[in-house]
Amino acid sequence: MKEYALCFFSGTGNSLTVARWLAEDLGAEAPEPMTAFVGPRATRLSAETLLMVFPLYFWGLPELVARFAAETDLDDVRRIVAVFTRGGAPGGPSGQLRKLLNARGKSLAGCHPVNMPANYTPFYDIPPAAKQERIRERARARTRAAAALIREGKTKIADINAFLSVLCPAVNRLWRRRLPDRARRFRVSAACTSCGLCARICPVENISYENGRPVWGNRCQNCLACLHFCPVGAIDFGGKTARRGRYRCAGIGVDDLAVQQTAGKTSGLID
Repeated sequence: MKEYALCFFSGTGNSLTVARWLAEDLGAEAPEPMTAFVGPRATRLSAETLLMVFPLYFWGLPELVARFAAETDLDDVRRIVAVFTRGGAPGGPSGQLRKLLNARGKSLAGCHPVNMPANYTPFYDIPPAAKQERIRERARARTRAAAALIREGKTKIADINAFLSVLCPAVNRLWRRRLPDRARRFRVSAACTSCGLCARICPVENISYENGRPVWGNRCQNCLACLHFCPVGAIDFGGKTARRGRYRCAGIGVDDLAVQQTAGKTSGLID
């Protein structure tokens, strides 16, 4: 049994970057997409410590991460630690993860936040390049500190206060229930070249093409990878993103994120 298994979900690359940093600091194998471990043909996990690395979405768990915690075969995993990225928003997933894992006879041994450049452009613009670099530098230091605690077997869980512990899961549940409808807010301008990149990068293969134009289905994760990676900026979400920038996490390309969709097809998560 290997010492560490790192599993990630990442929309724009922030969480994949942190997962790679953790693998480097812990001397672990390369991170694997969570999509490989959910589905009827899912790969079996086996490790002393499982590290789940993912972004904070609407104050809690992304839908795919909740499925991973609820459905993945964890019988051969002895210790589970979460490391989540966020853009400085309040909230945290520790309560949700505890509930999902406890229902399966497992416990959460650690939960560590790492702030990365915010990029949910329906709400705000992305930070300037210089500020992004400063945030990344602090994030790298924070990841090293988390890795040291994980290596030493120390338990540290980033909890939230009593008010947020009730509010945040409620907001997150409401957002997740509305995910199928949120995909209807995507718009494509005349600048679209029908290159197919948006369909390729979607972690759950939610984008198809009709008459040369992308069309979104009903299993959107709201990760906005399609919006940020469109090479001509033709994709918008809602009415405000057209006036805001696009985010590319340094060192992360389309191929790095497209493995999530490939793994999902292999596992049977994506039909």
